Amino acid sequence: MQVKKYVGENIQDVIWKVKGDLGTDAVIIHTRRFKEGGLLGLFGGKDKVEVVAAAPKENEQEIVSPQVEEISEKHFNNLQKQISDLKGFIQSLVTKSGDVNKFPAPIAEIYSFLLENDVELQLAEEISRKIEKEIPSADWDKRTVTSNYLENVLRSYIQVGQPIEARDSKLIAVVGPTGVGKTTTLAKLTAYFNLMENKNVALITADTYRIAAVEQLKTYGEIMGIPVEAVYTPEELSKSIDKHQDKDIIFLDTAGRSQKNNEQMDELKQFLQVVEPDETYLVLSATTKYKDLLDIVESFKQVNFDKTIFTKLDETNSYGAIISLLSHLKKPVSYLTVGQNVPDDIKRASHTELFNSLLKGLSP
Repeated sequence: MQVKKYVGENIQDVIWKVKGDLGTDAVIIHTRRFKEGGLLGLFGGKDKVEVVAAAPKENEQEIVSPQVEEISEKHFNNLQKQISDLKGFIQSLVTKSGDVNKFPAPIAEIYSFLLENDVELQLAEEISRKIEKEIPSADWDKRTVTSNYLENVLRSYIQVGQPIEARDSKLIAVVGPTGVGKTTTLAKLTAYFNLMENKNVALITADTYRIAAVEQLKTYGEIMGIPVEAVYTPEELSKSIDKHQDKDIIFLDTAGRSQKNNEQMDELKQFLQVVEPDETYLVLSATTKYKDLLDIVESFKQVNFDKTIFTKLDETNSYGAIISLLSHLKKPVSYLTVGQNVPDDIKRASHTELFNSLLKGLSP
């Protein structure tokens, strides 16, 4: 890992130095403003900016020899197969356990189906009890009846939120953990309102830890003809928002935060408290395990998010974890993304979109 310090007249010049020297994969570790010269370095000195950045060395990816790499890959594939076999065995134990035997055979089939599609255990049991109680036993074996009723039950558990309305919401903040596709999602939203709704839009990013992310948004901004600004402090963010008060919507991108890093979460709170967004969206990946989703949501409650966006629905065959989380969360989902294309692969959330993939396994 290369770690270097850069000093310049302003943050933009320094970032260009970092990018030119370390490349777009560089990560900003620390920024500091100070005065150089003058009396005691305070009076009459010149404003300077110091940035500490890091990037992997070129040869860091070449440590493993080809022979060791081949063996590791073989072992990895074997391990994957063992894990897959173990998962199947455990699932078979769950579906054949005494819990399933609590239900009559047709209802037990529904219960097993929900578990196999990653619906949380308690929710799967609660739904199965409702079907057992409220559908006449003569209709238990009718797939159409049980499928339709199951969809109605699920609708009662999940809130679908209204999409963004420019007349109601001026500043829209997007937050989330690392790796969920937050920046691409924000580009899709920005493009939609700029190109489809003909709104006057500005985009501000506080995700200055990743130079590549800033460059990605600036590229989108140039293509769409919208202003894109990078800010490094809550004070800069406040000034940037004041500058764009003539816009219909201001979108705010934030750095991806680990839910386990309290310092990062505190920094995110400081940014949001300064500007008080009209709406804050938590972006989550449909490929994340249910227990991890719960952990993420619990941590991001600190920033008082209003609604959720689920990404990467095209990368999973099971929506059970999403449905379980939304049932637990009691907050609405407003958007779903189904690919990388900007702005096409984003949809307004609906019960139909969420349930179609889940319920097709129950079709006659």
